[in-house]
This record gives sequence, structure tokens and C-alpha cells, in this order.
Amino acid sequence: MDEDQEQAGPVDAARARELTEQLRTAIEDVRAAVRVLARRVRAAHQARVWTVLEYPSWSAYALAEFGIGRSTAYRLLDLAAVAEAIEGAVRAELGVSHAFFQPGASLEGL
Repeated sequence: MDEDQEQAGPVDAARARELTEQLRTAIEDVRAAVRVLARRVRAAHQARVWTVLEYPSWSAYALAEFGIGRSTAYRLLDLAAVAEAIEGAVRAELGVSHAFFQPGASLEGL
């Protein structure tokens, strides 16, 4: 069976683990794609690429280049801002506690 096909009905524990791992991988793939999208949207907006390409606005650029409407174009900017804020907060937190996740790390001196 193709890993993307759904299996109807109950499954055994081994298949349940396999499906769970596939789901975990798919979720992580989506998270990674959202991080990339957020960075690229933010970079394009900060660079004002629509002006260089002679569009009158960010929303006109998004519609012409990607087929997305004004509200979606601005939601992507919001997503980028939120992703950047979360990434900064996580980095700040991991800067303090990152040692806990390093192989062979010691709690001494923390």
C-alpha cells in the first residue's frame, strides 16, 4: 500500500506506530515549509520587490505573481511577523537552556 493511501478500519500496533511516524514527519515538513515561506515573504516585503517589478502595491504583486488576493497577501505578512517573533523567543529561551539538549552536557555550572 502506498504510504499516502488511507487504510480503512482498525490497525495493529505496528501499523499504528508507522502511521504515527508518517504523520509526525508530514507535520514537521509543513512546519519547515512555513518557516521558509515566512522568511521569504518577510524578505520580499522588506526589499519592496513589488516596486522594482513595477507593481503599484504588495497586494497587486501577490495577485499577479502568485494568484493570491489582498487579504491572503497580508495574512502572509502577519504569519511572517509571528513566525519571526516566535523564533526569536525560542532562540532566547534555548540560549539559556540549550545546554540541556547537548550530548554529554552537564548541569554543573548552570
